Amino acid sequence: MFRKSVALSVMSLMMIFGLASATLQAGTSATPATAAPSTATSAVKAAPATAAELKGRLLELASRGQLTDGVITLFKQYAEAHAHEKFAQEVPAKFWTWLDTDKASRDALLVALHPYYDIGVVRKLMALQEKFPDQINDYRSLALAFAVVYGRLGDKPLTMNYLTRSRPKTALPAPSMEESFEYYVKNERAMYFPMKRTPWPLLAFVADNDLPLADRQWALNRCGKLDYAKFDKVYYEPPYDGTAISDRVGKLAGQDYTLENIRNDGGICGDRAYYASRIFKSLGVPSLFEIGKGDRGGHAWVSWMNPKGGEVDLAFSGRFDFDKYYTGIVWDPTIRQPCLDRDVQLMLIAVQQSYNGYQEALIGSYVYRLCAGAARKPAVGLLKDAVRNHNAYCAEPWRDLAAATAEQLMPRAEGEQMFDDMFGKLAKYPDLTFEALSDVLKPRLEGSADTDPETISKNLHLLDAAFGLYEKAKRPDLATVLRVMQGQYLEKVGRGEDALKLYVTNSEKYADQHYGVVELFDSAMKLLAVPAKDELRMKYLDLMAHKVPQYTSDFNRKYNLPNSIYTHVVEAYVAALKTAGKTAEAEQWAGKLDVKSKN
Repeated sequence: MFRKSVALSVMSLMMIFGLASATLQAGTSATPATAAPSTATSAVKAAPATAAELKGRLLELASRGQLTDGVITLFKQYAEAHAHEKFAQEVPAKFWTWLDTDKASRDALLVALHPYYDIGVVRKLMALQEKFPDQINDYRSLALAFAVVYGRLGDKPLTMNYLTRSRPKTALPAPSMEESFEYYVKNERAMYFPMKRTPWPLLAFVADNDLPLADRQWALNRCGKLDYAKFDKVYYEPPYDGTAISDRVGKLAGQDYTLENIRNDGGICGDRAYYASRIFKSLGVPSLFEIGKGDRGGHAWVSWMNPKGGEVDLAFSGRFDFDKYYTGIVWDPTIRQPCLDRDVQLMLIAVQQSYNGYQEALIGSYVYRLCAGAARKPAVGLLKDAVRNHNAYCAEPWRDLAAATAEQLMPRAEGEQMFDDMFGKLAKYPDLTFEALSDVLKPRLEGSADTDPETISKNLHLLDAAFGLYEKAKRPDLATVLRVMQGQYLEKVGRGEDALKLYVTNSEKYADQHYGVVELFDSAMKLLAVPAKDELRMKYLDLMAHKVPQYTSDFNRKYNLPNSIYTHVVEAYVAALKTAGKTAEAEQWAGKLDVKSKN
């Protein structure tokens, strides 16, 4: 029964990624931008164009402002020439010949290499091609995922990232890249995601598995027939070990840090997230170890790419919505940098919509960034084409459009229309809209104060529209920070009373949150710090001291972990009471802050 369910899930994944896979297998049909004239009657073959020559042609074509097949093809020619020239001493011709036998995987590598052209990535792909000549052609996407993940490690071990830096010393060493790749090839039929068909950006979150091979086999034996509907239970299999909160070891002290030992003796949230994410990776499911800050403070949970209802999205376990973990920080092994889990989720949606379109939209951004000076203004059209005609969920063109709008490379009215489109298309993924909106508004909000009433009205309307989007998406973390920005703008345009009302109203409204409340509170207190507003300031402090919860959860109360925002507000209230000569009341409130030290 379980195996049948898993088989159906694999079939649905193959259907979801089928188009991307077919393109990956067959290559593209784009027409070169500049076809060379026929030389059938010529005895002399023209020398191939250099990377510099191809870049010149590419920039000229980009100046027309359209992301055409010609631009896309010319970028690939430029990227290939650049790679050939940069790696001339280390990469033999036979490797390029092998790579050219599959145009789609070659193109995927060229896009992945840009703009750094890491020789390490090519070295790792060469190593896999030499070690597994009989399997590599069927597993090119998996091989590219491994090459990127391991090629960008440098001299660091796979486990070295800031999320798992405190990993116990008793953890066993990770296998080599070749051993790990071979594990997935040998167990391909048992993997939940098709190792031959899944696009490489998703498989990167499988290739970064640092689990020893023996532990992977244990994971397969235990969970290899588990239905996706029960994946959320895996995080909770290790019992919670409260003794590990203080020493970070608990009952696992002196034991090897293996899945079986974690399962038997338990641990805290980080151990549970490690356990579940490594099991999922060992089943061939792209998964992420996540950390974040919520009502209970720092926490770790797991997410994985989950097929459901004809599409794949991120699913979570241990995230605890009631603790308000709106975003998580994950490690992106392809760039060796932390990023938001929402960034990975958006990439997943983009690749799922169209893998080809995703790569083409990336190329639009890459070509735009190659343009400099006056050439950038007409090249903005590449970005607009990228999100309108190639892939609306690819983040990079949107980021470049935000910067272009801020730099006034695009008329303000047109830029705002683009962001209306963005708010509509990405309503379910508001983090990118917030990032872009911040870039667009920053020069307006931080520059010289506007004086034109119409301009002020338009800016406030844009902020209110974004606020409505974040409220609808149930993202008070974004809504509160946006209100801080709006208040700062109101102050700059001489509407301090409106700003004060905004700060007070929203700090009260979001008093039970942990994002943006301190900023709203401090902004209000700054405007209230005048003698004429002494009475209002005391009323506001009393309101907030009663409104902000002292403990944000039963867990925090049990372990005596007071809310830091409560402490911040009450300390300000105590100081104000003392200044007003209300010593007894000040001591009463100060006593509430002393609870932790008394315990």
